[in-house]
Amino acid sequence: MRISARATLIPLVLFGLAACSDDSESSSTDSPTTAAPGESTPTAPSGGVTIAGFGFNTGDGVTAGEAFTITNDDPASHTFTDVGGAFSVSLSGGQEVTLTVDEPGTYEVVCQIHSSMSGTLTVN
Repeated sequence: MRISARATLIPLVLFGLAACSDDSESSSTDSPTTAAPGESTPTAPSGGVTIAGFGFNTGDGVTAGEAFTITNDDPASHTFTDVGGAFSVSLSGGQEVTLTVDEPGTYEVVCQIHSSMSGTLTVN
């Protein structure tokens, strides 16, 4: 199984800029992207995972073989670890990591730092 994890600093900078922005302005990431004639429209990510309030939100799952982002919205560090050993990533507070899981299935995930955190990740 191929697994890649890449921490980025850009989300930290963007988070800092968002914290300084005017709350009266809002933007939506749900609006469709319009491409100029002859250009392709970017593909939406297959899903992702958010860690917030010392819990995992895995949504509707992710697509096998496609990279997805794990975002730690907590100030504390966490891990996103498959109990079967297929993957494990560590995230500092406010950090994002990219992960790819090649094998479809349902994975039981835990935080190795905080034993009360558990959930499931569906890989379609």
